[in-house]
Amino acid sequence: MNQTRPRLFSLALLALAACAGQSAAIPPATGGDGGSTSGAGGGGGSGGSSSSSGGSGGEGCQIQGISYAPGDSNPADACQLCDPGQSATGWSATQQGALCDGGVCSSGICSASCYIGGTLYPQGASNPGNGCELCAPAASTGQWTTCPQGGSCFDGGCSVGCAIDGGLFAGGSRNPLDPCQSCEPALNGTGWTEAVDGTSCGAGQLCAAGSCAAGCFVAGSFYPPGATNPQNGCQSCTPAGTTTGWSPDTGAAPAGSCQAGQICNGGSCQPGCYIGGALYPSGALNPQAACQSCQPSASTSAWSPNSGPAPAGGGCGSVCCSGVCCPGGDECNSGGSCCAPSCAGKCAGADDGCGHPCAADQCSGCCDANAVCQPGSQDADCGAAGAACQSCASPAFCTNLSGAYQCCQPTCANKCQGAADGCGGSCATSAGCTGCCSGGVCESGGMSWACGRFGGACANCGSETCSGGRCCAPAGSPTQSCSSCCSRSCSGSTCS
Repeated sequence: MNQTRPRLFSLALLALAACAGQSAAIPPATGGDGGSTSGAGGGGGSGGSSSSSGGSGGEGCQIQGISYAPGDSNPADACQLCDPGQSATGWSATQQGALCDGGVCSSGICSASCYIGGTLYPQGASNPGNGCELCAPAASTGQWTTCPQGGSCFDGGCSVGCAIDGGLFAGGSRNPLDPCQSCEPALNGTGWTEAVDGTSCGAGQLCAAGSCAAGCFVAGSFYPPGATNPQNGCQSCTPAGTTTGWSPDTGAAPAGSCQAGQICNGGSCQPGCYIGGALYPSGALNPQAACQSCQPSASTSAWSPNSGPAPAGGGCGSVCCSGVCCPGGDECNSGGSCCAPSCAGKCAGADDGCGHPCAADQCSGCCDANAVCQPGSQDADCGAAGAACQSCASPAFCTNLSGAYQCCQPTCANKCQGAADGCGGSCATSAGCTGCCSGGVCESGGMSWACGRFGGACANCGSETCSGGRCCAPAGSPTQSCSSCCSRSCSGSTCS
């Protein structure tokens, strides 16, 4: 009789007794005729205790002094367990293909293998029916895995790379049509994988959102060329310098980046000017114009005008005026223009052209009440050599006498026609002469040799006498006309 059934029955009784809190005796295994068995439990024999070659009874396993229940795993090897049916004093191998840490069990040993369709395959073994399927315990120990670990199925077998559009591409190679896609077998063995943002795709270019573009990738963000560092306005994205960080700027500072009067210099805000692509410190002179300088408070992008003494060695004269170099001897007037002071032809107190009053008269005419030099040749402005101008009242008029203009009133009193009128002219008539005129000279007309009146020609009375500007015959003198008797009576042709 088979000994397995009595042993299972005994185990069942032990279990029932344990549940009831009682002990139960395990009936001895019987041989073929109820006798005791020995050894391997052969045919019938006398009854009594029995022992099998596999171990003692079915109570469990005693291994290295420790009791284990049937089915307990070896703490040191998951592919071994207590199976009293095989051995009660040692570990027995688990079922072929059972799962263990990192693989399956084979002959009591855990190995990186696959157990597929009742057959054990070592790691990396190919499916006999499909060369693109391999044993990959890390993926599955019970099924075939298609080209694991970044491999690709190509031409009936697994190859390291990507099988795309009928071609095999090596890992890391770029898509010929898109530099921002590459073969990444571990991620996708049958298609292109989009590059992460910031991957270089050309000189000064990076991948951003799947497209290749010029720019910078800083602190996990993409910035286009020229973008300003949000934390430092004097730094910007300059792909020609670097695509992985900010580049220092030198030049005009972006609005709000620096304080007034500052520019960017080597990546930081500093006072100065940036003009024509060059950096100048505060106070630097314009190399092309010594009367202009860098004045950041006025402008950081253009030269500012200087006024005052010209800088030494600047090639200018003596003074700068609103950024203009004035000729030697000139001054800068209050209007900010170059001027040459002069009082020539001006009156005392007049402006010399540079905001200063003239100390002396240099007027060739007359000076009016506003210290303006007038020509002095008009009746309203008569005078000369800086004298005060005066108005000539008619009949006086302004004329140049002896090199000086002055008011002059002509007179012909007691003068004959042609006589000087005292103002550079001559008398037109002799009406002003109360006597007689002789040779253009007005005579008294009371003498017998110069007798006449009211500008008439003088007459010589001879033996006659002059009376009232007329020649008169003496008394008793014959006369041709009584008119010649003057105040005396006339009788016939004789004056009485």
